[in-house]
Amino acid sequence: MQQPPHLAAIVAYEALTDVYGHTTRQGGVFHSGFQKHWFNNIVVPQQYGKLEGVDEADLEKARFDFTGLESFWKWRSEGAWPVLDRYRDLKKAKVPLLSAGNWMDSEVHLPGNLVAFEDSACSRKFLEMHTGNHLAAYYAPEQLERQRTFLDYFLLDKKDNGLDKAPQIDLLIRKGAEGFYRSEPSWPPQDAEYVAAYLAPGDKLTFTPYSAASTDDAVTFVGLTGSTEFVTEPFQSDFEVLGYPYLDVTVSTTAKDMDLFIYFYLISAGGEKVVFRGNHDEPALSFLRSWFRLSSRALSDKSTARRPILDQQAPAPVEANEPYQVKVPIPPTSMIFEKGTRLAVALRADDEETTIPPMRHVGPDRSEEVFGGTHRVLRGGKLVLPVVKREN
Repeated sequence: MQQPPHLAAIVAYEALTDVYGHTTRQGGVFHSGFQKHWFNNIVVPQQYGKLEGVDEADLEKARFDFTGLESFWKWRSEGAWPVLDRYRDLKKAKVPLLSAGNWMDSEVHLPGNLVAFEDSACSRKFLEMHTGNHLAAYYAPEQLERQRTFLDYFLLDKKDNGLDKAPQIDLLIRKGAEGFYRSEPSWPPQDAEYVAAYLAPGDKLTFTPYSAASTDDAVTFVGLTGSTEFVTEPFQSDFEVLGYPYLDVTVSTTAKDMDLFIYFYLISAGGEKVVFRGNHDEPALSFLRSWFRLSSRALSDKSTARRPILDQQAPAPVEANEPYQVKVPIPPTSMIFEKGTRLAVALRADDEETTIPPMRHVGPDRSEEVFGGTHRVLRGGKLVLPVVKREN
């Protein structure tokens, strides 16, 4: 599957390596909006019979309910998911790889390109990370030249075209809403220092260790609609995050289950949330997003101390008002917080207001019966950030 005989090289721009974990059920939350958008706008128009003029009613009868099946197969152990997991083996991909991802695409493609670079056994592999519009990067002149150089080298044997001098890892390092390219010696950065920021009273996110005084030392918000936000003090010098963050918190709920929607914001020195260019050209307030369902909290044996990975084979029990310490995976990111700026993290029960319709999480997967109630997050939990020091 990963290495057919005819395959000579791979160019993967904003791709996927795990349909279940990266786009269908991120953190356990069904991504209904995107699945319907993709199927109705990309797949249905290409259905066999369209060009031949087959009646629309007949086409509809021949069409299976793709999003319905995905919704029905809730766990990796169900339906077609075990088959996909069994046959997806990136270590069998051995031809040269150019993997190009988008820092702004937390909802769909961001994890896939980085995981492909990390896990594939390709003879030679290159990683590029950009930001902004989902399609624009592929067609940008400098990106076309990058693709042409790569393909000419491996398909046309043009060994003197400069690829040997090109950086293997070329990342757009974000600094505010803009950024600059910088080569890196490794991905994830091997020299990252993991720094904890603690959830503290006064809605503060502090780098001074804090422990909850009691089980009442917590923030609460309403399931399905509520939110809470924590903010750091202004940074006293540039502070660069590069790699995989994670959240280590203790939570409880009066409901049957609990969803966390986690949003990351850059606050300017003037106190405003910086607006980014989203991957569909929409104005985006958050530069990174993650999702987590309490019943999906069990960790895979592939997890490491610094990289939690959810198992998602079967539901973990959720008892009302029972505290659970959980490690929440966060997609990888890049951001330089300049002196005077701040980091804000929102813990929400739903999508941010500016989320465009195709990226919303709606439908029967998130019912009032299951998720209504009061959610509680104990203070003293921590956001762990991979911090690097560079001369930029």
